[in-house]
Amino acid sequence: VLYICTESTFPSRRLEDLLKHSPIARKYRITSDFIFVEHVSTV
Repeated sequence: VLYICTESTFPSRRLEDLLKHSPIARKYRITSDFIFVEHVSTV
């Protein structure tokens, strides 16, 4: 499981591209189902 917290918009399309083309992600069957991204905006 991977948790990502960001103050700006997270590039989820880029993450999907990286997972799709990464040999490590394929080898260990890593999908975005195990990644939680939370957007925390500042006030």
